[in-house]
Amino acid sequence: VGTLRIDQLYEACQGKDVYVACFCMLVGFGAKAGAFPLQIWLPKAHPVAPAPASALLSGILTKTGIFGVLVISCQILLHDATWGAIILVIGMITMFLGALLAVFSIDFKRTLACSSVSQIGFILVGVGMQGLLGEANEIAIRGTVLHMVNHSLFKLVLFMAAGVVYMNIHKLELNDIRGFGRGKPFLHVAFLLGALGLAGVPLFNGYASKTLIHEGLVEWVHETHGQFIFRFAEWVFLFAAGLTTAYMLKMYIAVFWQKNADASVQKRFDGMNKNYIDVRSRIAIGISALLIPVLGVLPNGLLLKAFEISEEFLNQHALSHDIEFFSLVNIKGGAITLVIGTVVYLTVVRKWMYRNTEGYINRWPERLDLENAVYRPVVMEYIPGVLGFIAGIMNVLADTFARTAVCVLSFVSRLMDEISDAAALFIREGLFSRGEGKVRPKTATVFAACIRRSFDAVRRVFWKICPRIHGDTRDVTDLRYGSYFTNSVTFGLLICTIGIVFALLYVLIPALFS
Repeated sequence: VGTLRIDQLYEACQGKDVYVACFCMLVGFGAKAGAFPLQIWLPKAHPVAPAPASALLSGILTKTGIFGVLVISCQILLHDATWGAIILVIGMITMFLGALLAVFSIDFKRTLACSSVSQIGFILVGVGMQGLLGEANEIAIRGTVLHMVNHSLFKLVLFMAAGVVYMNIHKLELNDIRGFGRGKPFLHVAFLLGALGLAGVPLFNGYASKTLIHEGLVEWVHETHGQFIFRFAEWVFLFAAGLTTAYMLKMYIAVFWQKNADASVQKRFDGMNKNYIDVRSRIAIGISALLIPVLGVLPNGLLLKAFEISEEFLNQHALSHDIEFFSLVNIKGGAITLVIGTVVYLTVVRKWMYRNTEGYINRWPERLDLENAVYRPVVMEYIPGVLGFIAGIMNVLADTFARTAVCVLSFVSRLMDEISDAAALFIREGLFSRGEGKVRPKTATVFAACIRRSFDAVRRVFWKICPRIHGDTRDVTDLRYGSYFTNSVTFGLLICTIGIVFALLYVLIPALFS
C-alpha cells in the first residue's frame, strides 16, 4: 500500500484486499503472544527461565504480540466484522485451552505459563469484539487494554513469588513445594493478592478488566438477539474465568495451607521462615502486590489514564460516563466465575487429581499433547512425505519434458540438416552456375561445405558424448540413433548455460571495446 507508518495504514488500505497479508501477520504476532495453535513454546519456556525472565516473557513479550494484533485490528481492518470473528474464535480457544492446561498442570511455573496463555485469550476476545461491535466497541476495547496492563502486573507478582520458592528449594513441582509457604506471611499475602487479581475477584484489578470484556460480550449477544451460538461464547468466557479460580486455588492451598507429605521436608521449610527472601525482593514484590487492590478499588482512574495515551492509536473516543464496575449485574458475573472455579477445584482437583498418599497426579493424557501429537509428526513425517510425493511427480514431469524436448530438437536438427543441404545445393547449382558447364566458384563451395559440416559435427558430438555419460553402449555411429537424452535433463541445462554465456558475451564484448 506504499507505507509502513501505523498512522497512515487505515487510509492506505482502504479499497484494497489485504486479508492475506493481515492473516500472515496474525500468525507471526499470534505466535509471539502465545495464541492458539502457536502457544506450545510458552509453557515450555517459563519453567526453565529465571523468575525475572518469566515475568518479562509473560508481562511484556506476549504483549508485543498483542500490540501487533491491535495494529491490524485498529489500524488496518478497523471495525471489520469478519476479522473480529476470526480473532474472537482464536481468543475463545486460547483462553479455554490455557485455563484447562493450567488446571491439570502440577508444576508451579508451568501452571502460571498456561495461565498466561489463557489470559492472552481473554485479551484476544476483547480485540475480536472491537471488530464485531463496530463503532459501539468502546467498553470491550477498553477492557482489552486494561487487561493487558493488569495481567502484566499480577503475573509479575506471581512469577517473582515462584522465583522465591525456587531459589530456596530449587524445585517447582507441587508435591515437592507443598507446604513451603506456611509461616511466611509476606510471601503468603503477596501471592494471595496476585491470585485474587488473576481470578477476577471484586475489588482487585483483574475484576475490572474482565468485567469490561464480559460486558462487551453481553452487548454483542443482545445485538444478535441472544442466538445460541453467540450466547455460547459468553458461557465459554465465564467457564474459562471459573477455571482460572480453580487453578489459583490449587496452587495457593498447596503451597500455603497444605503440609508436605514428608515431615522432615516440612520441618526444613519451617526453618526457612526468617531468611527465605532478601530486602530488595521484598520491595519489588511488595510494591507490585499493593498496586493490585489499589487499582481494583479505583478502576476508573486507571482506565482514564490508560486511554489518554491510547485513544488515537485505538481509534476510539472518550467515554461519556464512568462505568459502574460494582453494579449488582457485574458483581453477579464475577460471583458466577468464583462459584464455577470452586466447584471445579473441589470435584476435579481435590477428588480426582489429588491423593493423600501420592499427592498431586498429572491426569493430562499424553496423546493430547499438541506438540507430540500434531506438530512433530506433521513436520517430521507428513510434510516430508507430501513433499517427496510432489518431488516424484515433478521428476516424472521433468523426464517427460526432457524426452519431448529431445524429440523436438532431433526433428529440428534433421530439418536444419535438410535445409542446409538444400541451401548448399541452391548456392552451388543455382546462383553460381555459368552456362551449361555450371562453374562452381571456390567461395560458394567452401561456404556450403562449412554449413553442412557444422550441422553434422554438432549432431555427431552430442550423439556420441551423451550416451557415454549414462553408460549407453549401443552403436552411436548410426545417425538415426536419437535416444541419447533418456532420463536426463543434462542436455537442456547445458544448452541453457551455453545460451546464457553467448548472451553475456554479446552484451559485454561491445562494452569492453567501446
